[in-house]
Amino acid sequence: MANVTVEDLGVCKRRMNVEIDTETVLSKIEQVYGNLKKTAKIPGFRVGKVPRNILERHFKNDVIEEIKQELISESYQSSVKDNNLRPVHSPKIDNIICEENKPLSYTAEFEVEPIFELKSYDGIKVKLNKVKVDDQDVEDYLLRLREDRAILENVDNRSVLKNDYLFVDYKITAQNGEVVEQGNSKMLYMKDNDENGDGTIIGEVINQLEGMKLNEAKNIETTLPKNYIKKEYADLTVNANIKVTAIKQKVLPEITDEFAKSLGKFQTVGELREEIKKMIESQKKSVQKREGKQQIIDYFVEKYKFDLPQSVVDAEIQDLIRNMARSRYDAKPDYDKLKEKAKIDAVDKVKLSYVLAAIAKKENIKVEKQDLEQAIKDTAQFLNISIDKFKEHLAETGAIYGMQERILEEKVLDFLYNKAKIIEK
Repeated sequence: MANVTVEDLGVCKRRMNVEIDTETVLSKIEQVYGNLKKTAKIPGFRVGKVPRNILERHFKNDVIEEIKQELISESYQSSVKDNNLRPVHSPKIDNIICEENKPLSYTAEFEVEPIFELKSYDGIKVKLNKVKVDDQDVEDYLLRLREDRAILENVDNRSVLKNDYLFVDYKITAQNGEVVEQGNSKMLYMKDNDENGDGTIIGEVINQLEGMKLNEAKNIETTLPKNYIKKEYADLTVNANIKVTAIKQKVLPEITDEFAKSLGKFQTVGELREEIKKMIESQKKSVQKREGKQQIIDYFVEKYKFDLPQSVVDAEIQDLIRNMARSRYDAKPDYDKLKEKAKIDAVDKVKLSYVLAAIAKKENIKVEKQDLEQAIKDTAQFLNISIDKFKEHLAETGAIYGMQERILEEKVLDFLYNKAKIIEK
C-alpha cells in the first residue's frame, strides 16, 4: 500500500509525495529474490539451489535497484490515476529513500493537463459570404483551360509585339572583346509589363526587342545586372548582339463541342460549362467552410482563459519556429522575431488543442483506422513518395501521433461547423 499526498506547486505543476509501506517492500524483495534464485549462476552451487544469504552477498545492490524501479513505476502509475492527475510528461523522481526493513519513499514532480470548464458550443455564430458562381467565374476557368491547351504559331508578316514568344541567337561581349555569354535558339517571352532585372542579360534588354523583325539582328549596349549569374562580370558594361530567329504567338483553341469532347466525358460546351460551375461552387464552399472553421477557432481562443503547462507551450514554440524558418526564403531568418510570433501563436494553438480534445472526449469523436489511412495516402501523394515509405517515416520519427492529433482536431471542427449557426451575408 502507498500513502500519497499531492502538492500544488503553481501553474499546472504538481508534486506527489509517495511512501510505500514496509510490508509491500518486503514482499517485492521476496519476489525478486525468488525469481533470481531460479536463474542465478554461482560457482559451487547448482542453478536453483543457491542459498538466500549467498544471493544477498552477490546481488543485494542489484535487487535494491530493481525493487526501487519496479515499486516507483507501479506506485507512480496507480497514484496519478487514483488522484485523477494527467501528467503531460515523464516525472522528475527525487528524494528516493530505500532501506532494508523500512518504507520506500520518493517525490515525483511533473506538469499536468489544465483543468477548465467546457462551455457550450452549440450554435456558434459564424458569418460567411454567400457562395455564388457567376458567368465570369466560368469564363475565367474556361480561359485557363484554353491557356493550358494553347499552341505557338509562327508569325512571318509582322514585327515583335508584347506577349510574343521569340527564339533568339545572342552573344554578349565585354568591351575588351571577351565573350561573356552566348547561346542559340533561346526562347523568350515578351511580357506585357516593364519588369526586368531577372539576373540575366536577356532579362535586362528584353524590352528593347519590341519592333524587331524576323532574322533582324541588333546590337545593344547595356550594363550587366548586379545579380548577374556570373559574379565576376556583374555590373559590367557589355555589348549584346541579339538576332531574332523566330517569332511566335500563342493561339488559344475555340470553345466548341469538339473542345469540350477533348477534355473527357463531355459531349457539348453546355455540359462542360455546367460541370465547371459545379466544381467552382464546390471549391468556394470548401473555402467558405475553412473560413467558418477559422471563426470557430477564433471564438474558442477568445472565450477560454486558463493556465497551460509551460513545457507543452515551449515545445510548440520550438516546433513553430522550425516550421516558420523552413517556410521562409531568407538565408538567415531573424529568429528573435520568429520566436516572438511563435510565443503568441503557441499559446493559442495549445489552448485550442485542449478545448478540442475535451469536446472530442465528450462527443466520443475518434480517429478511425480509415481516417488515418486516407490521411497517409493523401500526404504521400502530395509529397510524391510511396505510401509504404511515408509510413516508415511516420513510425521512425513518431510523427504519426501528430498526424492523429491533427485529424482528430479537424473532425471536431467539422462537427462544430455542422452545429454552428451560419449567417450568410
